[in-house]
Amino acid sequence: MGWQIDKLSGEVGNQPFNLQAFLLFVQLFGGARQPLLASDEPGYRACQGDADFYTAYRDDMSMDATRANFVVRRTLLASYVRMLALFAPDTTHPEDLRWPRDVRGEVLTDPDAVLAASRSLLDRASEIGGDDEKEAALLPELTKFLYELREYDESWTLPPTEAKRLARFRMSQALWASLEEVRTESGQKPEVDPDLSFVIFPGNSTEDSPTP
Repeated sequence: MGWQIDKLSGEVGNQPFNLQAFLLFVQLFGGARQPLLASDEPGYRACQGDADFYTAYRDDMSMDATRANFVVRRTLLASYVRMLALFAPDTTHPEDLRWPRDVRGEVLTDPDAVLAASRSLLDRASEIGGDDEKEAALLPELTKFLYELREYDESWTLPPTEAKRLARFRMSQALWASLEEVRTESGQKPEVDPDLSFVIFPGNSTEDSPTP
């Protein structure tokens, strides 16, 4: 493809190149020249205003540790809700899944029940509306449920086709988040390969930085 990677830190021509991300892409997708982002899949990408938008945590961010933790966890829960609405594990052997417990401590043994409980807790977290005392009270419950969801997620098994779709979904979220972070921090729009096999982020070398 005519790429010249000049050094391990990574450059394509004279542009910064994320070599680690590229190697991960090759590992996941076998180096095939196929779209990295399944943009044609409805519901994959969070939009501005969605609870799980990639920089949504910044909107309500605070120097207060409790507030910051609550906002980040609420955004993470919203991202789980998106994933659970799009994917579900193979339940042929339900005993192999680490089913989460809801806020009352009851084990949820159905993917639809897990999604419903996640949405219910997200609604509660979203309705608090910046009330410091309510956020502090809900934070332990929110944190515990997120750990439950992580254990549940890590126990999933999927048919090969669905497993590939989920892997692409996860990679897509990471890449979209990176794009939005760069856009927010620098005000620049990263350059994206036509089929998103790689991303060239705006340069941030010392030569590009203004003198203090």
